[in-house]
Amino acid sequence: MNQHASGRSGNIKNFQPYYEDVIRTLTGSRLQPPASLRPAEGTGLIVVTHVMPNTPSFLAALEKVAPIRAVIPKGSSVHYPDIVAQIKRRYPLREDITKEMLDSSPSIAMDLIDKSIPPGESFLIADHGKYFASAIPALERRYGDRLIAVTETTLNGDIQHRKGMRKHTVQATSIARTEFKAVSDNDIGKNVIDALQSLLVQQNGTNLSQHKIGIVGFGTIGSAVAAALRAKGIEPLVYDIHHGRKTAAVAQHYMLSQDQSDGITAKEHLLQSCDVLVFATGNRGLKKNDFSHIRSGATLAMCTSMDDEIDLPAFREEYTLTNHTPFAHTYRNRHTGQTINLLLNGKAVNFYVPEVNNTIALVEAGRIAAILEHLEKRGQTRPSAGQNCLRDNVEPDSEFVINHLWRKHFSPTPATYVS
Repeated sequence: MNQHASGRSGNIKNFQPYYEDVIRTLTGSRLQPPASLRPAEGTGLIVVTHVMPNTPSFLAALEKVAPIRAVIPKGSSVHYPDIVAQIKRRYPLREDITKEMLDSSPSIAMDLIDKSIPPGESFLIADHGKYFASAIPALERRYGDRLIAVTETTLNGDIQHRKGMRKHTVQATSIARTEFKAVSDNDIGKNVIDALQSLLVQQNGTNLSQHKIGIVGFGTIGSAVAAALRAKGIEPLVYDIHHGRKTAAVAQHYMLSQDQSDGITAKEHLLQSCDVLVFATGNRGLKKNDFSHIRSGATLAMCTSMDDEIDLPAFREEYTLTNHTPFAHTYRNRHTGQTINLLLNGKAVNFYVPEVNNTIALVEAGRIAAILEHLEKRGQTRPSAGQNCLRDNVEPDSEFVINHLWRKHFSPTPATYVS
């Protein structure tokens, strides 16, 4: 039986020596007194994170930077119940808090902060996937300078935080567009295809090559998924709304879905043509008006949390669950009878792969570095609302340290070049 069928703990990845090496190097080179791993006093962290085999070592290292007051697990936690239990024993784990709740009202975020952050303590939000983006203006009005900064990891979160900048002066750093994040995204694309192959075999005994596969979203992860398919000799049909990404797909000789002469749009054509659909937009790639165009019986795979890809209120209104296995849930449209199969019930399929690539450590080190930089700048004058409060990378010396130390800790023994 696949490990996922009965829940799994995964092989815990101890990346902590790398994280602590990053912290020592950055604090020793830029802060006074140097090289201490004592947590910052008077500042707490609220951390949104996936729960994976590497998460305990990430949180343990982050705790050296500042005390962790709350951990909000993303949807991937369903794959690793043993690790969830381990984290719960050490940190305040808020499994009751969801992105939908935080999006619905700033009062949810305020209640979380009031219950998590001691009176008078400043705090920093390490966001991942725009959990707090819509609440930041209200949080600034309530807490003022106590809210030091926000960090963001995902491109969708980056976009939402940029939209909100005209309404607040809270400093933010996004690592979503960094080169080291792109390295990790490339590995995610490979994991998606490995997981998709395994899930299809276990769900209905088929292989990837027996399906016509469509990819919605040709950003860093979508293009990595396409490349992983091509490496297996499979050419997907791709779609994106952005002109630059369309051009990139054509330049790389992928089949780009096109508007049809009978009025069918490019997206509708892809949804109707493919029986396996991979969603990699992170920005509601599947909306209510798309549902009717999906081929009945199609299998859908998500590369991020379901609430990032699907219009969930509309989905729940239109579909009812009719059957499920450990690998997929089948839903039926209440009005048309159309059926769709959601792999892992809409959870990100890349987390189905037990092995965690060590490139994820680059992303988590980037999160740590961004937090360190904001802690160093506490008390500095904030810009006016509407000015650029969001940086799209860590400082150059931080970026160098993240990459240099990653190569030191994780590079295989170099091969000898023979001329």
